[in-house]
Amino acid sequence: ISQRTPVHFEESIIDQGQAKWFETFKMPIFDGLGQVIGTTGFARDITERKYAEEALLQRNRQLEVLSRASQQINSVLEIPMILRQLVVAALELTGATDGTAGQILGDKMVFTEYNLIGELMPIDYQFASGYGVPGLVMQTRAPYVSNDAEHDLHVIPEIQKALGFRNLADV
Repeated sequence: ISQRTPVHFEESIIDQGQAKWFETFKMPIFDGLGQVIGTTGFARDITERKYAEEALLQRNRQLEVLSRASQQINSVLEIPMILRQLVVAALELTGATDGTAGQILGDKMVFTEYNLIGELMPIDYQFASGYGVPGLVMQTRAPYVSNDAEHDLHVIPEIQKALGFRNLADV
């Protein structure tokens, strides 16, 4: 270590269950004979920067997924394949394990396939406007999220039990 070379590192600690990040610079202190007799330095909290960097990386991953999905969808242009690819992209974006995409046929939202951890299962669910979560989303044209599907009044209990989901997002 020369006199002009600071030691630089980043480290994290857990404080009350939260990760906190610090950037630390240390510089050796030398005596007249060139021997290290101590160090001096400083540390600064870079937690917000680390979270911002992680958010940026997450956003980049999302954009990559969306770009890849867009390319795949535009290369096929067959509705069943488009729906499958939309579900795969949505699962990757949300970290979910299963899901489905529907198509409006006439005045109903129709679901014919369910992706359960990568396995495609045939289903036959149809929702009129106002019926169940898909019908509510059709009616309001607003996204819907439930973190307690079992007790959600808009979720059809038989479907929730048959498919076994606990949370849902519908757009």
